[in-house]
Amino acid sequence: DLGSLRLVTCHLGGGSSVSAVAGGVSVDSSAAFGTCTGMPMGTRSGDLDAGVVLDMETRLGMSPEEVHELLYKKSGLLGLSGVSGDMAELERLEAEGHEGARLARDYFVFCLKRFIGAYAAAMDGLDGIVFTAGIGEHDADIRERACRGLSWMGALLDPGRNRAAKGEAVISSSESRVAIMVIPTNEELAIAREVYALLD
Repeated sequence: DLGSLRLVTCHLGGGSSVSAVAGGVSVDSSAAFGTCTGMPMGTRSGDLDAGVVLDMETRLGMSPEEVHELLYKKSGLLGLSGVSGDMAELERLEAEGHEGARLARDYFVFCLKRFIGAYAAAMDGLDGIVFTAGIGEHDADIRERACRGLSWMGALLDPGRNRAAKGEAVISSSESRVAIMVIPTNEELAIAREVYALLD
């Protein structure tokens, strides 16, 4: 029943956010005002100690514009890997043994698991995990690594279903108490519906 449904939705792409959805309503999200918080993204830093910003401006003498440029355009997966903010490229480089690519993908998964666990705790349990957007829909390895070790909350991934997933798919095992799903995002349709409702 939608009224009691507890989901963690993982919108993973060039920009990434994780949301806790209870009863059909988002009750928390890693995305905040500046779109630079939460998950590390292609070029955006994700969560960062505010002291780092103050240090860059006071001790290093960086201007606000320089700090903005660094946190929004030169950080995240690009900054961690040193080579690219594109997750598909990092997957290829990691397979070739690139240490920076491995670090970026490992940290991305670490942050993702941290949000899933925190939001499950905040909602007093979990019924489903949704992967969506470019990385969430197409990177089976990231999905598998993110779900690894979540059996304590009843989430069990089926490796075969995960690798075969195309479009909408349930990728949890038949023994899993938590549904794990891949659902393609449709941001354009969501925006159109919001605009239509506003104009109506």
